[in-house]
Amino acid sequence: MSRLKLANAGIALASLVLGALLASRAFEDTGLTARMRGTRLPAAGTLVDSSGKSVPLGDFRRIVSGSQVADDLLLALSEPERVLVYTQYSVSMRAGAHRFSGKPSAPGLDDLEALIQLQPDLVLLHGSLRPARTQRLRAAGLTVFDLGELEGVSSLLGDIEAVSVLLGHPERGEQLARSFRARLERISLAAEGRDLARGLLLTVRGGVLFGGTRGTSYHDVLTSARLVDVAARSYTGWPRYTSEQILELDPDVIVTELGMAVELCRHPGLDQLRACTGGGRIIEVEASVLASPGLDMLTAAERIADQLWAAPPG
Repeated sequence: MSRLKLANAGIALASLVLGALLASRAFEDTGLTARMRGTRLPAAGTLVDSSGKSVPLGDFRRIVSGSQVADDLLLALSEPERVLVYTQYSVSMRAGAHRFSGKPSAPGLDDLEALIQLQPDLVLLHGSLRPARTQRLRAAGLTVFDLGELEGVSSLLGDIEAVSVLLGHPERGEQLARSFRARLERISLAAEGRDLARGLLLTVRGGVLFGGTRGTSYHDVLTSARLVDVAARSYTGWPRYTSEQILELDPDVIVTELGMAVELCRHPGLDQLRACTGGGRIIEVEASVLASPGLDMLTAAERIADQLWAAPPG
């Protein structure tokens, strides 16, 4: 079942995005084809969100962003005066915050009462993270569009599609999707003529090893940089690993957050990894870029690919 059930206003954009997808090797593993195949179309003039709620299309002029992905898409697709607030995280803390310089912000969806007092005419969020928030906002009479799960490239393409239709400008979404696809293609071309390396996304928090693989943006970042995600065969989502599991995977390349390579190799048992002993390598990327499920996936993939494939093939 598709996460978006598009109104007639979105049919043309859906077909264009899907056509571009099928033509690109970079999108082979996203699962978007299956999503689009399951789409059902309601009556014209509405867009049904991930929760099954039918949202009437209108001239939304007081839009609140409730997620980093929505921040990115509103910045890229909307007239500035239509956005009431972006998240405080994007405006002040994330990598690339300069893009939001001078933009209005709010603490986010933790302070629901303050958000309700703003009286927006549209709230964009990923309600699957905390569905009770979505219910509370709707109970207060606000129009909420739930963008659903954060699943990497496939969900981002659906979000681009939905937000552009809600804004009344599906052609902007088409252009953004094309640009996204073209940049992924360029990243992939950098690895032409080389043997693909086995990669693993790995971080450590409080002595616990965390990863991200199939079904997440991390997997798409790895594969877009032309790494074979070694965790995808046995794991999904955001697994917690033991040292023994990591040693069994023993990837050629570990991708982690900036400044974490030393900590990983000091973790009990991991000093035996080829990536820690010189037989492989560790690539570091800024944490907020690497973890982004939005447009910064491109930046993360580019930074990994630049470090992997910058030298001519030997």
